[in-house]
Amino acid sequence: MLDRNKRIELRMSLKGQRQYVQGGDMYAHADKAAKRHIGSACWVNELTIRKMAFADCDIIFSNLAATHHRVVATFTLGGCADCEGGVIVETDRPPIGRVEFDEAHIVGPSEVTGNTISRHNRSRYEPIEEVVALTKHLHQILVPTSRGRWIFTKVNLTEPFDSSVEASYSVTVENVLASRVSASSLLSNGRKFGTITFIVMQS
Repeated sequence: MLDRNKRIELRMSLKGQRQYVQGGDMYAHADKAAKRHIGSACWVNELTIRKMAFADCDIIFSNLAATHHRVVATFTLGGCADCEGGVIVETDRPPIGRVEFDEAHIVGPSEVTGNTISRHNRSRYEPIEEVVALTKHLHQILVPTSRGRWIFTKVNLTEPFDSSVEASYSVTVENVLASRVSASSLLSNGRKFGTITFIVMQS
């Protein structure tokens, strides 16, 4: 049985020209770690980013670690009865490298209609990376800001991401508060399965 206080290395890379760990990458690594260490049916149904990470991270499958001074994200799990969630903590280890990330590949084929952006076929990236990139692009069109940039801070799902090639994702902006905080619906093949939150991070 996994020691819930054990810190497990996530071995994260930087994406593209970013100097910080991508929020979508935190989700993807946490989801894969849950499947590998807790159970194949487990999945991350909520992730909240507390602050940006610039170094490699560890994951701890215990909510009791939420007070750790280096927590960068908290998460909860679905699909498993013996673990409710845990935290992601930043370490002193540098990221393991840098990998290509082409946002234009994701948003280029997308279509914007009103307050909704849609991509009708899958990209080569993880589903979370797709919806984050689509949401960011939609905000740049609908709610441009000169005070900073829109960043991903939270995702809440009612079911796991569909990574099949048949899946198509859409994002609909539902509410924007003071041009600084937004809540958007996530849809897979036209059916809502979660929400995503963005905030403006000041430059």
